[in-house]
Amino acid sequence: MTVSKTMLDAIAEHTTISADTMWPEGALAIKPAGYFGNATSNQFHIWYMFNKKPSLIQEAIDCAKEFGYSAEDKEEFVEQVINYAAAILGRDMLKIVKGCSLSQTNPKFAYDTEKTIASAEGFIKAYNNLGVPTEKVIIKVPATFQALEAAAVLKAKGIKTLGTMVHSLAQGIAAAEAGCVAISTYVDELAANIDVSLLKEYDNLEDNYGWALTRDIHNYYRAYSIKTRNIAAAMIGLDVTVGLTGIDEMTIPISCLEKLATTPAPADFTPRLASTINIEDAPPEDKFMHDRAKLEAAIAANKVATFRIGDAIATFEKYDSLTRQMIAAFISK
Repeated sequence: MTVSKTMLDAIAEHTTISADTMWPEGALAIKPAGYFGNATSNQFHIWYMFNKKPSLIQEAIDCAKEFGYSAEDKEEFVEQVINYAAAILGRDMLKIVKGCSLSQTNPKFAYDTEKTIASAEGFIKAYNNLGVPTEKVIIKVPATFQALEAAAVLKAKGIKTLGTMVHSLAQGIAAAEAGCVAISTYVDELAANIDVSLLKEYDNLEDNYGWALTRDIHNYYRAYSIKTRNIAAAMIGLDVTVGLTGIDEMTIPISCLEKLATTPAPADFTPRLASTINIEDAPPEDKFMHDRAKLEAAIAANKVATFRIGDAIATFEKYDSLTRQMIAAFISK
């Protein structure tokens, strides 16, 4: 189907469009190289690409060996294979995007500052060894107090971070305080991003928790001139995606990109989110990174956020475990 202007292009006039995939061919089937801003990854994406492209496992194993890691130290070797798989995928996506490749730290370490730092540095080392400069990589860390402390340390080392799994305004504020260059606010439920049959439809966008939260953070950042980019993520539904036009950036999965690229844009289309927000139209200004108890209490008081953060960590741990099993089985052949 060919249309004069698609919803994808209409949104792109107001919001940076990034690819929520590590599959270059899939992205290029929708738009040519140079169209997308960034490319994002997580534990699900690595597992998915291992299944889609089994040769990636051997390539990552070969890289780990080339750079001095031995399969005799099984746990460390598997960790490095994951690092190199992420770096290989990110390197290849950098050939078609304008900005950066994003890799997500080990979800098991969401509440451990030092291990989150080590996980981030493991990715950076793998990227560097493959010829990708640090400035072309953004490391995704969970927006917990401990991981955001890690983000502040990583910033001091010249490593860019994104606060991910943002399900509350408090997390969005804290991530900006910690020096994250961006955040990922999840819109649709994570389970629906993996199985679209679970997607919930809403008659009113205001009833969609993720949409309303993303709008609130957009208003907060714009009202108080916060430079951290608000990136809407985990979007499957067309209505929420179109309804967030005007946000800094969207990272959109292939299935949603395909729908947007074949949906005509109304001639009178305008963004729903304003570029300029007055303070009186934004949530009250606040601070959280000076007080761990305050941030954790704010999250705990929000039942939806509490559930969604736990669910995201558990989901990514699940796919990380499946990936490690695949690597171990491959090595043992």
